[in-house]
Amino acid sequence: MELQKSNKISKFFKNRKTATFLVFLGFSSIIWLLIKLSHEYQQNYEVSINFYEKDKDKIISDQSNKTVTVLLKSTGFQLLRYNLFSKEFSINATDLGSNKVKFNLGSNKYRNAIQNQLFKRSSVLSVSPKNVTVTIDNLASKKVAVKPKVQLIFRNGYQLADSLSVDPAYITIYGPSELIDSTSYIATTYNSLEDVHENFKISADITPLDNKEITYSTNKVEISGM
Repeated sequence: MELQKSNKISKFFKNRKTATFLVFLGFSSIIWLLIKLSHEYQQNYEVSINFYEKDKDKIISDQSNKTVTVLLKSTGFQLLRYNLFSKEFSINATDLGSNKVKFNLGSNKYRNAIQNQLFKRSSVLSVSPKNVTVTIDNLASKKVAVKPKVQLIFRNGYQLADSLSVDPAYITIYGPSELIDSTSYIATTYNSLEDVHENFKISADITPLDNKEITYSTNKVEISGM
């Protein structure tokens, strides 16, 4: 029974008319797909929006929306590319002063800024939400102490002759003034040393603060004792 089925299938595909029909069907399907993809369509996309500041003395500390919905009009080929690859749009916030700035992304200026980053033959029909509020702060710096976090387990009869030394003892942090003003010190990562009975020196990472906008003059310090 299985052999008869196999023979029927083999004869079906060996039939010249059937093979011609299948080739024609496949070719027609490809042509139909290409024609469809060459037409223009409209589709909504949720995209990341990134505001940047060229002035080194300023920093974007907050924005009300990290993503927006963009209604695009383009060919099926281009819309397919948007479906396959994520897109992030960047908007220049330089020369707009400090404090909170409201961007109307629906205005021609910023809609064109988005459109210039699209693939060819694509246009922005609308952006939602239209208004995005961005907080621009002056970049400040502050010198803060480094506090070592070290557990020392001494050999019997041994102890520190003096307090721990940290090099550098102070580091400079950079960021929005409202974030760094309340910071008085930076701790190191936790380290533990056992059987301590002689001078030691270890390298330790600093523990970064929760806000990623804060940067540091150094990320490592040396802790020593005797």
